[in-house]
Amino acid sequence: MFSILATVTAWALIRHSSLRVEIEELTERINELDPSDTQRSQAYMNSQYDKRYVFSVMRSCRAANDIPRFACSRIIVQKKGRDGSLFYVPKGNHKLLVRASWRKSEKDARAIDDLFNEYPNTNGQSWTIKLQGDSGYYCHWLSEDDPGTIGWRLTSNNEEFETVSADLPLFNFSESDVSWTNGGTEMRFPNALMGHDHSDRPTASVSLGHWDRVGKNDNETWCVRFAAEIISDTPAVICVESTQWFEGTNERKIIGEYVGDGRFLFLSR
Repeated sequence: MFSILATVTAWALIRHSSLRVEIEELTERINELDPSDTQRSQAYMNSQYDKRYVFSVMRSCRAANDIPRFACSRIIVQKKGRDGSLFYVPKGNHKLLVRASWRKSEKDARAIDDLFNEYPNTNGQSWTIKLQGDSGYYCHWLSEDDPGTIGWRLTSNNEEFETVSADLPLFNFSESDVSWTNGGTEMRFPNALMGHDHSDRPTASVSLGHWDRVGKNDNETWCVRFAAEIISDTPAVICVESTQWFEGTNERKIIGEYVGDGRFLFLSR
């Protein structure tokens, strides 16, 4: 009887010791994960509050001077339909790249069909404009129903920024049709890898969209496409909203240290 009790007691002690070790290991793992989970949860909630506030403000803006100095770390874009886009850039080095392409319509094609071509054999021009950080801008596409110039203009709420504008060499352009990318507000970290990006590399720019104009110039039908994007000189990051997607779809570790404000460094190859 004594030997049986001793065996049971020894087994219980061993089992208890094993369970204690297992519990300690699990507790240690939980303690390691908890700060990261807390950071992500808090950052996600903060980002949602920020978006609701910023979106409501941007929707009420009509010009660059209406945009407040948000003093945040994200690029904010408000697409204003046919006329262009309002946007805010945070502190740092940012540039706006504007592209314009124009081509004469084929005789046998409806003008609207040319809007969906990739513009082979077109005339084109591009401009790169250095932006002031923590400032708002309005990239405005200019054309009229009456014959005149067609071009673009960039204004800012920063007093140190001088208005930039350019006209295309279509000096008697009379607009008859317009097409543009969907409107709405977008809030993005510069150079952020998004969850829907299957290329496994960071998106180096934030698009303002593209706009197409069709019209007559000296009795000939022309199609014009404007496009613009913001290029930022910042480290590649993954926003907190996309971490779960990347953790579930990538075999290698690509999420680096937490750098604040809902951002994790992107670990490139």
